[in-house]
Amino acid sequence: MIKELVKMHDELRQKSAARIEEAEQTQGHQMFDGAVKNLQTWIDKTKLVLVDNTRPVDVSSAEELLKKHYELNDDISGKKYEFDYIRDLGQRLLQKNSALEDIRLHGQLTCLM
Repeated sequence: MIKELVKMHDELRQKSAARIEEAEQTQGHQMFDGAVKNLQTWIDKTKLVLVDNTRPVDVSSAEELLKKHYELNDDISGKKYEFDYIRDLGQRLLQKNSALEDIRLHGQLTCLM
């Protein structure tokens, strides 16, 4: 009787550990997906700004345009942390779980590099 209880207890602990691992993986995927989506949205908006071919017509508009480009450059440089965070998170997720569904994750990670 006691052996059976110990066995059932061990099985419950194993199942609980598996559920925790699964929940952590799910949380990691959701964090990764959200971060990728936000960064991709920012990239798309930034590309639109860079496509603008507005030419300055005088010194003051040239100075204003130059100021905007410096600000944009600072903004782009400031996103390095987010790129690094997403890359590191994606690599950790791939190391923990190399299941077939992670091919999508690997593809997103590759696009960001």
